[in-house]
Amino acid sequence: LTLTTPDALNETAHEIGMTQTYLFANPTELPYWPPQPGVDSSQDDIDMVMAYIVDSYNEEGWVNITTPYDMAIYQLGLINGTVVSQWVSEQIVDILLDNAIRDRLPAYLWDIPVADKPGNLVGSVNDTGVLFLDSGPRAVAAYSAAVPDDIHATEILALLGLIAAGN
Repeated sequence: LTLTTPDALNETAHEIGMTQTYLFANPTELPYWPPQPGVDSSQDDIDMVMAYIVDSYNEEGWVNITTPYDMAIYQLGLINGTVVSQWVSEQIVDILLDNAIRDRLPAYLWDIPVADKPGNLVGSVNDTGVLFLDSGPRAVAAYSAAVPDDIHATEILALLGLIAAGN
């Protein structure tokens, strides 16, 4: 943040199509707060996520919120060279290709370059990235919530990497 501001980061995220991503946010000021259950979630799911977000906000004074879809949009921006610029996109991909944590999407993709950013929060195991396949790059975003077993969730993400690669 020494080179930018939270407002500039949010503006950039929205400019590249990440319309449901909010950085350093107060959740009660978000345009879709409180969130409503989608077709694949329940009110209990939403209540759990809202409690996590509110607790995080109360602890830090801000919270970062995004969606798997927005993270896939970000990965597509990296593929297309539109995250800030072609040069910046290439630099980000190079950093992500050198990621030391390889236990999720790239776990079984030994001969496929994967530029990914795994992450863990309490009760969640996530990964988002680009698989550089012979047929062309593929953006992947896999997020979880209320995970009772991090090791099992990590293995599921590794298997999703195989599926995404067409293996």
